[in-house]
Amino acid sequence: MARGLAGYRLDVEGSAARVTGSTAKGGSVENAFDLLEERVRRAAEALRRFQADNAELKKQLVRAQGALQHSERALEEAQRAKASSADKGQGEANRELVTLRREREELRARLARLVEVLDGLE
Repeated sequence: MARGLAGYRLDVEGSAARVTGSTAKGGSVENAFDLLEERVRRAAEALRRFQADNAELKKQLVRAQGALQHSERALEEAQRAKASSADKGQGEANRELVTLRREREELRARLARLVEVLDGLE
């Protein structure tokens, strides 16, 4: 038997030990250990819940990252398709512009000939 801190007594018999005494508030040491044991149990339960929550959040993160990558690829494809269709539209517009310019030059040439004919009539 040894005298411990704050009025507790430690009894050691073989490999078993027992603490006896009273707490500063007048409660028994055994009651204090029961409270401590309950707190440790609650802390362990909370830790298990947090670990399960953490695992679930990691799974959600992986799914969200996959969805993000999928969305980014879809966006890139849509942008490429838009650019491609814009290029096609621009190509068509360029061809039409070239055709219109050619027609304008033909009209100018015809008008110039008509003006020459009219000048010759005077």
